[in-house]
Amino acid sequence: MKNLWKFVLVGSVIFNFGRGVEADEVEKMEPVIVTATRVETPIKHVTQSYTVISEDEISGRKEDTVLEVLRDVPSTFVVRNGTQGANATTFLRGANSAQTLVLIDGVEVNSPTVGSFDFGHLELDNVERVEVIRGPQSTLYGSQAMGGVIHIITKKGEGKPHVAFETEGGSDDTWRGFGMASGVKGPLNYSLTSSYLTTEGEFDNDAYENLNLTGNAGLEINEKFHVDLISRFTNARKEIQDFGLTDPDPNRFLRTESTLVALKPDHWITDGWEHQFTISLVHEHLRDFDPLDPNEVGTDVLSNITNEIWTVQSQHNFFWGDLQTITLGLEYEGSQGKNNTTGDSFNGDFSFDKDLNDKAVYFQDQFNFWDKVFVVPGVRVDDQSIFGTETTPKVSGAFWILSQTKLKASWGEGFRAPSVNELVFPNFGNPDLKAEESKGWEAGFEQTFFEKKLEFDFAYFRNDFDNLIDFEVISTDPFVGHANNISKASTEGTELSACVTPWNWVTLKGSWSHLDAKNEVTGEALKRRPDDSGSLDLLLKWKQISFSTDVTLVGSRPDFGQDLSSFIKVDMALSYRLNNHWSPYVKVQNLLDDDYEEAAGFPAPGILVYGGVKGEF
Repeated sequence: MKNLWKFVLVGSVIFNFGRGVEADEVEKMEPVIVTATRVETPIKHVTQSYTVISEDEISGRKEDTVLEVLRDVPSTFVVRNGTQGANATTFLRGANSAQTLVLIDGVEVNSPTVGSFDFGHLELDNVERVEVIRGPQSTLYGSQAMGGVIHIITKKGEGKPHVAFETEGGSDDTWRGFGMASGVKGPLNYSLTSSYLTTEGEFDNDAYENLNLTGNAGLEINEKFHVDLISRFTNARKEIQDFGLTDPDPNRFLRTESTLVALKPDHWITDGWEHQFTISLVHEHLRDFDPLDPNEVGTDVLSNITNEIWTVQSQHNFFWGDLQTITLGLEYEGSQGKNNTTGDSFNGDFSFDKDLNDKAVYFQDQFNFWDKVFVVPGVRVDDQSIFGTETTPKVSGAFWILSQTKLKASWGEGFRAPSVNELVFPNFGNPDLKAEESKGWEAGFEQTFFEKKLEFDFAYFRNDFDNLIDFEVISTDPFVGHANNISKASTEGTELSACVTPWNWVTLKGSWSHLDAKNEVTGEALKRRPDDSGSLDLLLKWKQISFSTDVTLVGSRPDFGQDLSSFIKVDMALSYRLNNHWSPYVKVQNLLDDDYEEAAGFPAPGILVYGGVKGEF
């Protein structure tokens, strides 16, 4: 708590120092949020807790991955199993990583086999903004949206055709190259990017390489009908040491190939009736290869894992001026998970192939009373191929009691369908599993001062999880067990965030979160959730200079077999715009060279220094 008040004090000092410099400022347009309601909604109308990471923040911080910018989101804890390219997941408001839904341009990308999404390879190439909506969101998004939704939204082509490139090098023999072409040509807009990263890593057998290609194209057929095509391809290779499990492995590696393709027609049938249609495919292939170590006897171990998700969505939005917006949607999702593992460590046929499907209908009604009171009820019904029907209602509201004070509250239910591994993985899976379920609520307020130069956001929340899937021991002699719906958990906490903008070229943001996450069966704290966490970010953009400092604080937390110590991570970036074309920059990660682990047994990188140049034409 002492650190929290330090954040507030620093923000107050900077704000008061800059109050006299207002003549050169320009009024910022209020942005909209898509994820909270599945419809573009002004921030003033949003009735639940959210965070938007803007393009300005992303470019100013010079981060390469979505993972890094998520570290500053309240009640969002990031866990990466070691160095760059290692498996990385998020815990949102204490929910586990498979209970947080991840979207890329509205397309669900969580793995069917494990249920979670690996952020380890997701670059910020072509990303316009990241929206995070906290609390149960299954009413609009179905399975896995129990803790919330993380939505990565990519750029569309704008303005005259132009190109950009970037090259960067630094610690651990790291090199990264990036290229982009974007613009508008008649009715066609396009945005294409490619990037390649290679690094030797911090340790032996720790190298990583990552190729990313993205392509967005939009065709405006007429003023009422346009079609967007979205595509993304990733090919990554990460060497794996198996820290924390055995002696470091000298030659194991994981190859990941993933493809996303989505076609999204949007048709305004009348002035008040919009039809949005999406058909998408996500394909992922993982090749985990562990050659026989020197001086060992046996055979190589090879796992081939394939995930596929294909989705069809039809959403109708009905607008009655600014007073009411009704959203009605139909969704079909099919998924498949396959695994084939061979080698001495696995006897017999160690393979499976499982198909799942889900059909859903959802309804939401947004009411606007006098532009001061906003009420949003909704309900969704899913028909899942494994456990049957699941109904998830929700209601939220906001009330502007003064022009600068908004009260907000929400209540909703969530669920998570069992993953393929939980259903059929040999010696673990259980085909009779039911859905995990949750109920959650929050209450809070948003407060602004001095024409939005100072903004506060506070929320208190609680989530209760039931029917959680855990390992159940059936027999001890011989040892036999399987997954079953036997556990319960609860998470509750507070979130406080603030933003200070004394001048249009200075932004200071801070947040602090407190979390109490407990296994209600054992009474123990949930693993990998810190009681306290926070961040402090400073972004300066003055004339040709851009400077950012990002401080992340993570409290102590229990992990498997041990407790992990708290840590502070400080990152900095500085760039200078020489002219309209060239901008050299330098950035430092883990400036204090702090020794820490986000996952037990997997040391994080020490201090890293990079330099590069960006060109725009």
